Amino acid sequence: MAQLLPERFSDPEFRSRFAERVGADVGRIEGTLDRLAEFAALPPPESAPVDMAALLDRMLEERREEIQRRRLLVLKELDRSQPMARGDAAHLDLALRALLDKTLELVPEGGDLYLASKHHESGLRGKPSVRVLIRYHSPTQIARKGGIEGTSLAESALEIVLADALVRGQGGQFTLDAAGAEETLIVLDLPA
Repeated sequence: MAQLLPERFSDPEFRSRFAERVGADVGRIEGTLDRLAEFAALPPPESAPVDMAALLDRMLEERREEIQRRRLLVLKELDRSQPMARGDAAHLDLALRALLDKTLELVPEGGDLYLASKHHESGLRGKPSVRVLIRYHSPTQIARKGGIEGTSLAESALEIVLADALVRGQGGQFTLDAAGAEETLIVLDLPA
């Protein structure tokens, strides 16, 4: 678009679209830099009990207005009987915020999101774990249905890399399955 600006500068519609696109791109760059700065400022992880159900509830509550405005259907099944994972609350908070924010960006208006947490006695290398699952329609499927133009899972790489590093830093496992044409599945297995 920048290359077309000199020749299409007199077109008010083009200038308007140009301003929107540049503004959105600058916003994404600022968000990326903010998230990287937050990641860099984290102290080394400490291990303490973290209530994953409460953490996910809080995150959804903080995004309630956006969820309602975009008419998203959010289904959650959170294990409240054994919700405690072992990890660093600040690290897990950043990992889940990064993933949830990107997920909400990718889910089309009126789309759906599924969040679950469940305690497993031998879910992480044979030891107790809390599994957190995030499932949504995949970006490629969204693009085919007229959703977010030009958004791909590759553009989500920062959030994925941050979440993976933060979860592995807790002794956990991060799994991303975006191979299916219909949905993307993210699984975090955290020590319990």
